[in-house]
Amino acid sequence: MYLRSVVLYNPKDQSKGKPPKFRGSDAMSVLITSGLVDSEIDAGEILEELEKDGLVVPSKGNLKSPKKVGDRKFRFSEEIIKREAGIIEGLNAVDVTGSPAKGSISGYPSPTKAGGEKKVEWDGDVGGEEGSSGKLVKFSVFVLAVGGLLYPEELASLFGGVVGVEGVKLLGAFVLGISVWNVIGKGETGSGTKGMHAHNIKSPTKRGSIDDGSELQTRIRSMSTPEDPKIPNLDIKEVPKMIEKITDVLIPEFTWIDAGRSIIACDNAMRKAGAGHKIVEKCKPLMETEAIQDARKRYPKCLKALGLLDLNDGWKFYKDQNNTKVYSKYDEKGNFWIKVDGIFKGSPTTCASIWKEGDLFKEWFPFVSYSKFFYKESDAEIVFTYGGTNPLGKSESILHGWGCNHMHDLDDGCFLILGGSVKEWRDKPFPKPGFMVTRNWVNDLSILVEPMGVNGAGEEEVRNVLISSLALPKLPQWFMEWVLGKVFINLVAAMSACGKKCDAPGSETPHAVRNRSDKFYAEFLDPRFEYFKTARGMKSEVKRGVGVREGGGGKGENEHK
Repeated sequence: MYLRSVVLYNPKDQSKGKPPKFRGSDAMSVLITSGLVDSEIDAGEILEELEKDGLVVPSKGNLKSPKKVGDRKFRFSEEIIKREAGIIEGLNAVDVTGSPAKGSISGYPSPTKAGGEKKVEWDGDVGGEEGSSGKLVKFSVFVLAVGGLLYPEELASLFGGVVGVEGVKLLGAFVLGISVWNVIGKGETGSGTKGMHAHNIKSPTKRGSIDDGSELQTRIRSMSTPEDPKIPNLDIKEVPKMIEKITDVLIPEFTWIDAGRSIIACDNAMRKAGAGHKIVEKCKPLMETEAIQDARKRYPKCLKALGLLDLNDGWKFYKDQNNTKVYSKYDEKGNFWIKVDGIFKGSPTTCASIWKEGDLFKEWFPFVSYSKFFYKESDAEIVFTYGGTNPLGKSESILHGWGCNHMHDLDDGCFLILGGSVKEWRDKPFPKPGFMVTRNWVNDLSILVEPMGVNGAGEEEVRNVLISSLALPKLPQWFMEWVLGKVFINLVAAMSACGKKCDAPGSETPHAVRNRSDKFYAEFLDPRFEYFKTARGMKSEVKRGVGVREGGGGKGENEHK
């Protein structure tokens, strides 16, 4: 993943072969946003371990080393840099908007003549202190976030024994994974010109400028969720109650986005309070539970899906038919992506249920002849298989799917379904595919269910978007035409036909029977969809057989607030 870190680049230092400087707070933010640790406290402890083991060294420019590890400046060990040199690529200077700068730096900074200054021209007015020779350059660091954890032995051997296996695990995504440095800051050179300081660098992200003394919170937010301005600010006294809300309300409600925002807010408040604070010590174990760690992982996936589902950039338009638009593309790895954006005719609860009941795909999904559940983890998490026959033979997929309730957010309220293929579940392998059956691998699956209200004809409409990435070999064009033109262009229409039968008064279709018997629909989804539609001023004049279910009620989303 791309993580932003601030590195002090001084040409005089580079001419002497010294590695660049970095601030402890930025190193800690990389550890946190890469998912290696959960809090600043843990990140600080790891950085101190790295210093203790000699993998990073304090900058000699620190005449008085600050007590807090985040306030100190460090350099990478020279041995580490020498080993890394083979995989560090060139630096390409760009201005703060991401456009190429007038000058460029090619390759790793090398010794220069005439005072050791590297001449680079930059646009814009840069303030700072007179006569400063230091240049603060902001780098975009590409980090192989899991390499140090998944392949410690291999990476340890790569570094020729300088760093042991345990050292590799500690370095993880921070030191060992650096592969590309890309200058994205501003600088000025030349004698007597104004030097750069962190508060003069304008960030291309939404957060604006970075202050040299800015708190780690700003950088963590901007790096991990630059598009998410809804992370609340908490006082340390509010953290225990927020943790209780996360555990007792947000996670059971499957509100993974709000749970993630609240977890980050707690992290930030605990970081501000510092290690040793009574509330921090009390809450730290509560923030390390399996449920909260699971919510941490799901939050960025949901947030990413929420953004991608509305973007059409990079997609190749295929066809618009039956209120459905279909797009496709290949990514740089050769994976085939499909996007379906259509209007489902029926209630949002019925739409969500058709996706959720994976064992009933055989009842409606084009060219699917069999489907069954393997596991039901919760009301909003399943593992199932489905398959059928296509012009190239028989194929099937095994999917793990889970839901995200985002109905309380009136700006972009929806119900999300996310997932992908899995090789096993809870250490139990799946049955091998049948004779002459190809098991397809679904890299990624994102589905949006968004209520749109009632149209002029009195029909309730739901926006239904699906994005799926498939690991497929390069297939003949005629077959891809079949996939798009026979399966996915008819997907939403097939769902609508299934939903119409399900919602008919007295319906006894498999979906209608399931929806009446499963209280999740009447007591959970229905009230939340109705809350959203009412709050948005939508009509909800729905006449459906399963619409009046026994049970009813349940918590409204206003209680979620």
